[in-house]
Amino acid sequence: MKSFLLLCAFIFGHYTIGFMQSGNVVFFSEQGEKFTVIMNGLRVNDKPETNIKVSDLRSEFYKVKIIFDNPNIPDLDKNIVIVMGEEITYNIRKNKKGEYMLAYFSQTPLAQLPPPPPNQTTIVYTQVPPNDGVVIRGGTTTTTTTTTTVVENPNNVGANVNIGGLGVNVTITDNMMMGGTTTTTYTQTTTTTTTTTGGTMTGNTGGTIITTQGCVYPMSVSDFNAAKSSISSKSFDDSKVTIAKQIIDANCLSTRQVKEIMQLMTFEENKLTIAKYAYTKTTDPNNYFQLNDAFTFESSIDELNAYIQANRR
Repeated sequence: MKSFLLLCAFIFGHYTIGFMQSGNVVFFSEQGEKFTVIMNGLRVNDKPETNIKVSDLRSEFYKVKIIFDNPNIPDLDKNIVIVMGEEITYNIRKNKKGEYMLAYFSQTPLAQLPPPPPNQTTIVYTQVPPNDGVVIRGGTTTTTTTTTTVVENPNNVGANVNIGGLGVNVTITDNMMMGGTTTTTYTQTTTTTTTTTGGTMTGNTGGTIITTQGCVYPMSVSDFNAAKSSISSKSFDDSKVTIAKQIIDANCLSTRQVKEIMQLMTFEENKLTIAKYAYTKTTDPNNYFQLNDAFTFESSIDELNAYIQANRR
């Protein structure tokens, strides 16, 4: 019995420490607009919602993008701070100018949280699967897999302990037991949900969805300036193209950044090479038309457009 009480105390302490080492964040739209949340490049919810709670956040800082289901509403970008042991709520609303914004609303200790509202979707962030950076407005495909494990333990005493609403199976092995062997069998079921589309939608032109391969945020200004300096330090276009490809392989770029790299090239064919090479690593390919004025010849514009049509997903 003493061993059992010590184990219960250990479990309670373990869950309490874990409780204080994570935080929650809630996003809700004041007027009921549906949206998708991207946190540090990972899509959180598998379909647009109006009220989303993200739990089990273990880092202090997250980069958040809000993508509205309505394509006429611009995306929102914001850096947020997570307070361990607290739930912070953000309100998506319009400011006095009629522009949408993500505004701090409230903060509550996790231990004092009321029951969640019925229309709130809760996602555990540590269980969010990696995704390919694609959000398609209007729905996604989700596959749920349930795995059941049967475990048999000889010579044990079993007990179910409920701590703060958490059901915990406790099994205590006691080699001092008399009267033979006792076997307790229990089942543990794990459900894993995998979403086949995720990330961010980067554009919608003429009813055709344009997407990228995992690119959500472009290079920072300082990193991009350093990259341009490295390219510019070379005298010949061949070397510049090689370095530019290395940079593109390791980073995501905005259309503006792609254009600036193109302008570092002397020859038209190399500008076209960069434009093609960077297309699938661009965060906003719907703006790729802005590259047209970087070319001298109409044939280059036509060739790039043909490449985009062939590689659009």
